Amino acid sequence: TTLTAAITKVLSEGGGAQFRDYADIDKAPEEKARGITISTAHVEYETGNRHYAHVDCFGPNVEFATPEGGVVRAADVKQGSVLLGPDGSQRIVQKAWGGEKIMYRVVYAGGEFTCTGGHILCLRVDTPVHPPQADIQRGYHSVASVTLENGVPAYHRAYFKSATEAEAHYDAQSKAPVVFEITVEQFQQLPATVREHIRMFRADTLEFGAPTVDLAIGDATQEEVAWMIGVWLGDGSCGDARFTFHSDKDGEILTKLSAITSKMGMYLHTYKYSDRNSVCVSLSSNAVCQSDVAPEDRLESANPFRAKLSELGVLDVKSIPDALRRHSVAVRCALAAGFIDADGTYSKGQFDLEQSKATHSVLFNNFVWVLRSLGFVCHIHQHDASSGVVEHVKLRVRFNGHLAEELPIVSARKRGSALVRNWATSVPFTVDAIGEHEFCGFEVDVDGRMLLADFVVAHNCPGHADYIKNMITGAAQMDGAIIVVSATDGQMPQTREHLLLAKQVGIKKLVVFINKADAIDDEEMLELVEMEMRELLSEYGFEGDATPIVSGSALCALEGRVPNLGVEAIHKLMAAVDAWIPTPERDLDKPFLMPVEDIFSIAGRGTVVTGRVERGRITKGQELEVVGYGAPFKTTLTGVEMFHKQLEEGRAGDNMGALLRGVKREALTRGQVLAAPGTIKAHKNFIASLYVLTEEEGGRHTPFTDNYRPQLFVRTCDVTAVLTHVRGPNGEDPENMMVMPGDNVTMKCELLAEIAIETGMRFTIREGGRTVGTGVVTELTE
Repeated sequence: TTLTAAITKVLSEGGGAQFRDYADIDKAPEEKARGITISTAHVEYETGNRHYAHVDCFGPNVEFATPEGGVVRAADVKQGSVLLGPDGSQRIVQKAWGGEKIMYRVVYAGGEFTCTGGHILCLRVDTPVHPPQADIQRGYHSVASVTLENGVPAYHRAYFKSATEAEAHYDAQSKAPVVFEITVEQFQQLPATVREHIRMFRADTLEFGAPTVDLAIGDATQEEVAWMIGVWLGDGSCGDARFTFHSDKDGEILTKLSAITSKMGMYLHTYKYSDRNSVCVSLSSNAVCQSDVAPEDRLESANPFRAKLSELGVLDVKSIPDALRRHSVAVRCALAAGFIDADGTYSKGQFDLEQSKATHSVLFNNFVWVLRSLGFVCHIHQHDASSGVVEHVKLRVRFNGHLAEELPIVSARKRGSALVRNWATSVPFTVDAIGEHEFCGFEVDVDGRMLLADFVVAHNCPGHADYIKNMITGAAQMDGAIIVVSATDGQMPQTREHLLLAKQVGIKKLVVFINKADAIDDEEMLELVEMEMRELLSEYGFEGDATPIVSGSALCALEGRVPNLGVEAIHKLMAAVDAWIPTPERDLDKPFLMPVEDIFSIAGRGTVVTGRVERGRITKGQELEVVGYGAPFKTTLTGVEMFHKQLEEGRAGDNMGALLRGVKREALTRGQVLAAPGTIKAHKNFIASLYVLTEEEGGRHTPFTDNYRPQLFVRTCDVTAVLTHVRGPNGEDPENMMVMPGDNVTMKCELLAEIAIETGMRFTIREGGRTVGTGVVTELTE
């Protein structure tokens, strides 16, 4: 994007791009000037309010948080999986794959994960400016700081002769934390003085939008009912609205329960167990506890609290449903407070809660998820406990966070204090290369950020999926491309993908721009990047040795500095584009082709077909071939008519009628083509790159799999096609058989009739009267 801006700026200042003009352009108004597509390795391409991001970063055992309150391993992520983003919204996996790459291990307090060097770390400098320091021996004062320069952190130390000057400088600096993102490999290249100030960070309090359930009962607020639900989850009885407490320790809880019950319009009944020093509490709509009434005299009445538990789906199986997990911050705080009041403790600066793994693992994990959604830092442990002769496995969570003081905990002995230094949401970390290992890749929608299982913020590598869509749908006519690589990073995974896509859509020549050359001091580094790019170009079938490669800096061009790397480099780049990428072949010079749109029989003259000439030119008396829907056959053009006038010639762009000699109307059908003999053939089988429209774009809202049978619209014909996945070399199925709306996928297409098609031809996929996708033919298979 910086290069695009630089080209626009430089060329506009110089009077515009110096593209060659078509000869006789006024005679071919349908022809368009050349379009140059910028392909970069570090851009996220947006469509509406959603865009796609490409990631192949994580080791198979890395765990991600899910909106359902659980976790999923990278190895188990598949198409359609839903992950949780740090803004509380969903990340839907578009596709998944795997392989082996050089991997890195990232270790931080409380966890670790493995990823590729291209993984983008979400980082923060909590204290970007440090108070002044005095060096008495040398007689100066200094202020150290970390700032961002072109998105990369840099360490600075400013020196002053007096403490007053140093204090003034310190006071003038912003103390706000610095948040930025760089790749693992970039982080490794930072000086140690910079790395020691950088932290990874966990998600802050998540907001999930409008709640889907109203918890209020009578005059009791949603927060009060949520607190009571939390108490019931901790100490209540499944299938009933009963609670059990320590009678001599939980007086505050009983008092609040009584007050909320009254607001609900209900009654609180208690029964004390003297032998166990506990009290049983039940909620009822009857003033008299029905267990004290003879069975024949008991009253049946509604129990609003029990009904609310049933509505939430937790009455018989304790859990925290999605409607509660994604409720407002106040409700989640109240829910957590109730759970802590009933079943938690507070000691030595942390909350502590323990549950049985055998009976309450789902509830436990749900509760931890809620805590993390509130910004709490949680440490989970598993240990064995015995009760007499019975062994139990216990799950234990210790936690604290900046909302600790806002939790409406009633029990004084369980009420904690606010966030302390040991529970900061940012954590130091280390990165080490661990060699080549397995990775699991997947592509997600929305933005690239998602949460690991412990709510550490992760980011995937930017990608190209919407760019693929534009290439397939033909939103921009591409006759060439500029492939951009970074002088500091070299080739990225996306560079290979862009070259492959450029090859698939028929780009024959391109130019390479090595950006950020101003950040490289060693000339040999630029030579190495250029050498690697030439090898890669040759690998993908381009002219690696001859392709122009220009080094420069788009940022220098924008800022008007270092002319040889800035403005001059942009001019050199565009000169290379103009000289190397050929002017597209004019449609008038190509072999004649006209799709058949309508057919008429004119008494005394013969059969006339109409359509728009796609390419080339034709004159009366020339031989033509009719291709498609059966064996091809030849005929002769005996007349050309346009707008009721007889003409000698038809040209590209003309809507014309063609009078054919010796052809009966029954031999022709819409969708065939008139072509110069031998220039195009009919096919039934081919491989195509497809883009499947999303529901928001007017497409399907459900996925499809093998043997999907939509209609393909190619030129003027529509024909049923059978779409199947491309199998491996030994006939093995692909990893993901399901094609989701929004996917880019390569599939085999088998038509029910032969039609005239060519490599690079674009088509539309329709079903039930609506467009559901687009595609481009990449290979003819017969």
